[in-house]
Amino acid sequence: MTLVTKLRPLALVAGFLLMASAARSQSQSDMLHRSAVAPPEDLRSGLSGQQESDEIDQEIERYFANLQNTGSTDLDAQRLDRLFGSSGAPADHGNDQSDADTFRFNNQANADDQDMHSHRVATGDTIWNISRRYNVSTDSIVDNNPELRSRPLYIGEEILISNIIQTPAPAALQNRMYQVKRGDTLSSVARRFRLSLAALKRLNNLRSNQLSVGQQLVVGRQSGPPPGYRYEALFEWPLRGVITSGFGRRFNPFVRSATQFHKGLDIGAAMGTPFSASRDGIVIFSGRMGGYGNAIFLRHTNGFVSVYAHCMKTLVQAGDVIKRGQRLGLVGRTGSATGPHLHFEVRKWRNPINPIGALNMRELVRANQVAAR
Repeated sequence: MTLVTKLRPLALVAGFLLMASAARSQSQSDMLHRSAVAPPEDLRSGLSGQQESDEIDQEIERYFANLQNTGSTDLDAQRLDRLFGSSGAPADHGNDQSDADTFRFNNQANADDQDMHSHRVATGDTIWNISRRYNVSTDSIVDNNPELRSRPLYIGEEILISNIIQTPAPAALQNRMYQVKRGDTLSSVARRFRLSLAALKRLNNLRSNQLSVGQQLVVGRQSGPPPGYRYEALFEWPLRGVITSGFGRRFNPFVRSATQFHKGLDIGAAMGTPFSASRDGIVIFSGRMGGYGNAIFLRHTNGFVSVYAHCMKTLVQAGDVIKRGQRLGLVGRTGSATGPHLHFEVRKWRNPINPIGALNMRELVRANQVAAR
């Protein structure tokens, strides 16, 4: 068998793979540029009707509206900062302000963030032009609305737009230091760390080549938190169990002909299973709702709110200060629930976040703050 004969099957396989890849790329492009279509008849009432989380939306809206009505000072935010501080790197770290900025995560939110929106799909909308309108990637739209992987946009439906959810946290950089020893010269230190003499002097703002024993020199940047800080999960799981319903559009479990946007996770667990706070915060609501039964809302630093609903029993009251991991209540099926589970939501201000994305986010905190928990 000649070499050409042996290579021919490999060439055919490679050609087939290239054709398949090109077909997938074309299919993905078609999906991104396909205009929104009218929803099937059996879904129209669900798209235009009341969404499942309207109760929670209204309660959170009422809370923030009351804050605005009482004046420009957000007393709860001040209380949270006094109790828990705000996350972020020290402002004086590094040689200049750009070094401090290096420690900000892409998915670390500030009070002024307006990165999350709900968008009502209109005639002529495509995933592509919606991504351009909100300055987000097409991937982020599909990730936050996974049903769009298998169907077109429906006119009138509400989709979540976010440019911070599921964004990997970039590696933070800090100064790499070297302590001058007897016999060291600026040139020898530069050679040791593969720096030019000019770069070493620039890193340390040196005007001469003179060194003293014990002097600390910046010799580069390395990954990791700055001294006295560490990374920690932004949110923790309130309990472990089977996820019976995820974030995104789903059929209403009571009216199968209607779809609704589910703005949280349903975590199945036995009746009476205790659940805990996902993050330090203060209780801003603890009481009975309609479809969500017994519910608890916690407010956290940096504008985050977490929600825990369908509880058999709540163990906290409005105004209580809560620590991460503290028991909040017991799993139940109060309100409209097909079985015992915890409905868990995360909001940034009024806007819903995919809880899975929030649970995968990290923040930079002081080491003594973590040790005190």
